Amino acid sequence: MHRSRAGLVYWFGKNPVADPGVLGVFRRSCGVVCAWLLGASSPLGAAVAEFRNGDFSAGLEGWETEGEVQVTSGFALQLDSAAAIARLYQSVEIDRGFWEISFNFQHAFSSQSTVGVLVDTGFATLFLSEDPFQAPANLGELPVDPPAGQQALELFDADFRGLREVGGTVELLGSRPGWSRFTATFRSDGGYLTPFLELVDQNFIDGDSAAAYDDFLLVRIPEPSAGFLLLGWAAAWCWIRRRRPRRG
Repeated sequence: MHRSRAGLVYWFGKNPVADPGVLGVFRRSCGVVCAWLLGASSPLGAAVAEFRNGDFSAGLEGWETEGEVQVTSGFALQLDSAAAIARLYQSVEIDRGFWEISFNFQHAFSSQSTVGVLVDTGFATLFLSEDPFQAPANLGELPVDPPAGQQALELFDADFRGLREVGGTVELLGSRPGWSRFTATFRSDGGYLTPFLELVDQNFIDGDSAAAYDDFLLVRIPEPSAGFLLLGWAAAWCWIRRRRPRRG
């Protein structure tokens, strides 16, 4: 028998009937909990709520847009041409729990300013709501305050100087020069999730800024704390059994 497998059989018990006693119960409890943890932490155990057309292979199908947004070379591209704001978003129904959202991005913002110190800026916000997200009716209205029943999580702001107010992690993509991948984790009480991406033309110069996005992914994060709590309960129960005086 392989050494690692022998260790698993020793701790978890190959045959519950042939392994009686407190140690046997504890071994089998460990087996159940560890199997649960391995299943939850494996790729097959992680629930995935897919974005519809998250890689934009089917154009903008499944996505809501405002202003000038187009698909170029397999990714979504926001431009500041005629409209003051370009928006890209999609609502996905999710269950209660912890989730991770990630996507690729590349920004090319202008440093020119014609009104005070305002420059073209990008905003990435994550909305959590009980119902599908409803964007503001007025194209010039920024959703600074989320509507009733919605929670707004700031992912990042961006301009020619880079990212600000980053609510996650960013890593460079070696396979795609100039691109980065953003990742953030959050907790949801269930309902809908909506990544909401904006390019705001604040210098009023058309065609001098752009923002590209691609490969949106949403994965549910397993919560192993419950398993460790169960394992602790099993250990405590076994400790009480061992300390209980035997009759006779």
